[in-house]
Amino acid sequence: MQRRHQAIRLEQAAQEAPVLGTLMQRLRHAQDCGRCITPLIPPMLRAHITFGVVEDGEWCLIVSGNAVAAKARQLLPIWLKQLKTQGFEVQHIRLRMKGSLQT
Repeated sequence: MQRRHQAIRLEQAAQEAPVLGTLMQRLRHAQDCGRCITPLIPPMLRAHITFGVVEDGEWCLIVSGNAVAAKARQLLPIWLKQLKTQGFEVQHIRLRMKGSLQT
């Protein structure tokens, strides 16, 4: 790979670096899933839910607290049904608390 000393567009960098391209593809898929269910998220909760990646049919949503998680748990079946109706291959949604993300 040749070094450049000029700015390039992210799409061009992704095309030239397969790992970055895969990462961009995963990010787009998570954003598409998020756009699919956003109308079904109560407006007061939208700012408290962040969309994570989809891996092996499991989508991770990051929530800001217990109250948000409790409401999200009630809505999970509706969200899954919407995702499946729209053709997304998500079989399970996992909720993670913000700040409790450990690798």
